Amino acid sequence: MSCNNHITTAVKTVEETSMKVVGRTDAKFEIPCTSGYRLGLDATAELIPVQLNCYQGLIGVLRWICKLGRLDIVLPVSLMLWYLANSRWGHLQQVMHIIGYLKKYNITGGQKWSLMKLGLIF
Repeated sequence: MSCNNHITTAVKTVEETSMKVVGRTDAKFEIPCTSGYRLGLDATAELIPVQLNCYQGLIGVLRWICKLGRLDIVLPVSLMLWYLANSRWGHLQQVMHIIGYLKKYNITGGQKWSLMKLGLIF
């Protein structure tokens, strides 16, 4: 199974799982994180244990996707790791935003574009 198939399958699985906990999945996005969002200043409600478990699982899946070569989401995922124990509703929404970004830019078309944007491919 290729990296493209792994990531596509992971995104579908994450959507199905998170739909039960979050209640929705985001549309497709141009950038991995919301512009201007500050993780440390998030004043939304803390996640209940079921939501926290979902958040931690999503972060695990995103870390795995990073290891498959998605360098464009390494920074947002790393920032989300800081709030793994004391997560808030806004943090979970940002993780869903990253998932929406992955839906828009799959490994074949989006990876080259993302690496070009980062200046890693010319």
